[in-house]
Amino acid sequence: MNCLASPTNDPVSGFFHWGRRYFDTTNSHFFIIDGNVDSELLGEALRKAVCEFGLLGDSRHNYADITQDASSPVLDESMHSGAMCFSDAVLRRTLMRHVAVHPTSASHPVRLQLIRSADSQRCCLHLLISHEVADVKSGHIFMARFMAIYATLRDSSSARHAGAGFPVCSLADSRPEWFARRALLHRRSRAYVDIARRMLSVDRSCLRGSTSASGGNDFFHQVLPEDLQQGLRIAARRHGVTLNTLFSGALVRYLDRHQGHSGRSVTYSFALSLRKLLGSEHAEAFRSYMVPCTVRLSPPASSRALLQDLGRQTGYLRTDGLALELGRMENAVGLYRDGLPGFVVRWVMKRTQGTNIFFSNPGVIEEDFSCFGTESLPITDSLTVGCLVHPYDLMFYTSTFGGKTQLDVVFRSSCFGDIEKDFVTPLITELRKIIDSHD
Repeated sequence: MNCLASPTNDPVSGFFHWGRRYFDTTNSHFFIIDGNVDSELLGEALRKAVCEFGLLGDSRHNYADITQDASSPVLDESMHSGAMCFSDAVLRRTLMRHVAVHPTSASHPVRLQLIRSADSQRCCLHLLISHEVADVKSGHIFMARFMAIYATLRDSSSARHAGAGFPVCSLADSRPEWFARRALLHRRSRAYVDIARRMLSVDRSCLRGSTSASGGNDFFHQVLPEDLQQGLRIAARRHGVTLNTLFSGALVRYLDRHQGHSGRSVTYSFALSLRKLLGSEHAEAFRSYMVPCTVRLSPPASSRALLQDLGRQTGYLRTDGLALELGRMENAVGLYRDGLPGFVVRWVMKRTQGTNIFFSNPGVIEEDFSCFGTESLPITDSLTVGCLVHPYDLMFYTSTFGGKTQLDVVFRSSCFGDIEKDFVTPLITELRKIIDSHD
């Protein structure tokens, strides 16, 4: 059985593989760590970790147009004289510039950037990993394994470390019924009709904030105030929804107030993970499981009604609506593979998606990403940002670190020059209104 993901039987990995022609496909995982790291052992741990994840080594062989020989994973090292924290603008520019200059590729699906503080007592580890082979959860699975190997090597320089490996199966192997001829024809024909409808629609939610001449991408990181976290938990129980459904509701209210027209529906995209749908054996598996989906709705005045509408729509997309979204991804693979001019591809994607805002996770916040630090090298802060695939200009994430909920945003500076004013503050305002409502 062929367990390698390929564009011919896996629309998820194929979307990012062929999409590389038009946009960067690098996900970034940032970790602030206390302590002095040994870069030589770090490089050795990185090489050992890559060997345990077969998909990282085999991805370059999955496609006919990849001919370059395998290369060792890359470790880049530098020093930062400022504060080693995500609020430091110089550190953020250094990290995002590294993504722009050294993106991942099929021959180098993993890179690691090490930035030391001036006194070498703190550092930032930046894992760059291709979305073609790893979603956010998979990136953290890799990082946890890498950190465990490094800790073993550091405790005993002569220790040998051989893991069991992380096999991966394509969607065609996991769900062969999805790729039966009749199922393929049905969902792709549905997708063609839906794409045509979206091309003709004028309902779009594309926002721009204040402009900035700096260009490039930037990110924002904030641990939510304790009173807001407590209010979220209370409101979620009161309405019988997840915390992220509350964030989705706040996003809908934000878009409704700021999209520049009234009386139309609100549109945004979100990431749907296939892990739970495919079964428990995929909970800790390593591959890209993310399917981008689009929500369109006319927001009701009542917060309770809004949250119920969102619950119904996301529930539909996890069940009957999933086939349509997979079909749209398969059609996008064909669009990318045909090698059309970039401006044509961008125009089609903008019209069919109907939004430039992406929410990474509308489901349950299940994991605490502080859990895989080591005693000698504790992780004190962490965030993850994905690739800004066109037409998205802003993506935001709600994750848990150290038991606290945080808001992380990656955005194009040319579109959101003042991210706090343009997005974060008004989003939090709408979130508090939903928390305080009792309708």
